[in-house]
Amino acid sequence: MTRAVAVASLIGFLSQGTFAQPGPAPLAFESASVKSNRSDSPKGRVAAQGDNFTGQNATLKQLMAYAYRLRGYQLSGPDWIETEGYDVTVRAKKSPGDPQFRLMLRALLEDRFKLKTHRETKEIPAYWLVVAKGGPKLRDVKEEEVFMAAHAGKSPFRPGFMAMFSNKSLPEFAQRLALDRPVIDKTGIEGRFWFQLEWADESGQAKPDPVVHATPSLLTALEEQLGLKLEEQRASTEILVIDRAERPSGN
Repeated sequence: MTRAVAVASLIGFLSQGTFAQPGPAPLAFESASVKSNRSDSPKGRVAAQGDNFTGQNATLKQLMAYAYRLRGYQLSGPDWIETEGYDVTVRAKKSPGDPQFRLMLRALLEDRFKLKTHRETKEIPAYWLVVAKGGPKLRDVKEEEVFMAAHAGKSPFRPGFMAMFSNKSLPEFAQRLALDRPVIDKTGIEGRFWFQLEWADESGQAKPDPVVHATPSLLTALEEQLGLKLEEQRASTEILVIDRAERPSGN
């Protein structure tokens, strides 16, 4: 009985924090600015370099997609998160790693935009990546060396075209397409391949849209260059739902 009382007393003593050590203080940005951009210029991009992060006329959806490491179709909220732009500039201290940096950016957005969110699984439009009529036209991974040697010291990208040059498996390639909806590999083909895909940029924007759309030129290129095609389907996907978001009042 005496031992039980002693243990209980010790637990109570510890629970009061007498011996508890304070946890490390959360990392914070050295400086952070979030300002509304009311210009009519095209919505910009977000970019992280070293300890710095910038968003020029970036939407809240773009900012959250980066901070939460999500695709646009995985975010659901009020219409204005896709239409109103913000100029965001932050500088970190102590050189946090990428995971910590994104957590810090989440905290900043949650504070400035008063965000409240929850996650749920929904069935949304998706694409299945399947083999086209005539069979696949996939390149051997050894062709990567030939390609790299031919473009040594110069960019392989051509003006007016979008492209993907990558060594990947089919599931990785499907994910890398980064379309405006999930792409799920249904080819059943195993192994790695050298993907060399080019298609005309139909966006008409000075800056390429970070979201790739299944344009006619892309669909044609997939079939003619790779022997693959996309089929419209639906798939269960986890999304982040924005229950509350307020426009920031100032800096």
